[in-house]
Amino acid sequence: MTKVARIVILYYLGMVTLYGQPQEAVDLYNQGVEMYSKANYTQAIHFYSQAIDKDINYANAYYNRGNCRLAMKDLDQAESDFEKVCTLMPNHDKAILFKGYCQLLKKDYETAIKSLTTCIALNPESSNAFINRGSAYLSQEKYDLAHADFTQAINLGSQSHIVFQNRGICRMKLNKDIDALGDFGMAMDLKPDYLPAQLEISKLYLKSSKWNEAISSLTLALKSDPSNAELYHYRGYAKLMKEDLNGAMTDFTICLSIQPDHKAAIENKAIVSYQMGNYEDAVIDYSNVIKQSPTNVTLYVQRGICLLEIKAFDKAIEDFNYAIKLNDDLAEAYFNRANAYTKTLDIKNACKDIKHAAKLGYEPAFAHINTLCN
Repeated sequence: MTKVARIVILYYLGMVTLYGQPQEAVDLYNQGVEMYSKANYTQAIHFYSQAIDKDINYANAYYNRGNCRLAMKDLDQAESDFEKVCTLMPNHDKAILFKGYCQLLKKDYETAIKSLTTCIALNPESSNAFINRGSAYLSQEKYDLAHADFTQAINLGSQSHIVFQNRGICRMKLNKDIDALGDFGMAMDLKPDYLPAQLEISKLYLKSSKWNEAISSLTLALKSDPSNAELYHYRGYAKLMKEDLNGAMTDFTICLSIQPDHKAAIENKAIVSYQMGNYEDAVIDYSNVIKQSPTNVTLYVQRGICLLEIKAFDKAIEDFNYAIKLNDDLAEAYFNRANAYTKTLDIKNACKDIKHAAKLGYEPAFAHINTLCN
């Protein structure tokens, strides 16, 4: 094989560049390529760095070293390497792409969007640039812009399940639920065990009050991830909405055995306990969730109602007092405190509270004013 033929073959393999680098730099670069191909990134970085020492303007060495550092999650150094490539070769769209990707991973979304927009201007066929810019927009909750980028990536041929998943999220946020369901279904077709898509499908069913479909979807998801607390919580909620109290209680209990501090599951379990007449259990559950949300006025009212049921009237009044302290326009708290006062035979304060609840427009109060205040 002639020397010229060998150089041509190595050039197409990415082993050498034809920019006039010193042979010693090229040899070190090629050793870096070999290490990179074996995923030995530390050694590859070592050789690329030595090549750069021999030729400070060796753009491909910076580019490959940046990719190694990106693979090792060294985002600052990787971005620096890609920036150097952009300085040496301003139209190197892949270096700009990866620089933007580093910025995206660093959650520097505005800078990432600028870099990726530059990449798209240089290479409007770069589906990855649209995907990454769409991800930056999605993180900023700019759902229209993100949707447009993910759609363009798909039009350019992207068949990534994550792209369909992200476009589905955008569509769901934009209240295009049917289109979103199609995207999540496509994500599942591309990757049948992709749990996030299954979960979003379940959420759409929950959102549209399709409780049976939601339960079926969540049960399917649990087969893939039987220790996922959130899935049990969502399924428990669907069962609660169907008034399957025993089923809901089972799911909330399993959820809390996996994740004891799951606030929504604790609160929903309290609701189920109340509806099942297990008022003491409901008081315990509301007390636990109040520890996590001590300024949530509704929780004090709900616990107070449970305390009324177990005839702990003084403690119930304390809860209604605190709820009113947090929000003195909460008519339900006045109404229920009036009820508690009647149980302690404090009719004067009961009359005062029922009148105030009526003044605040709480309709159930009107039926009791004449009884309590005469």
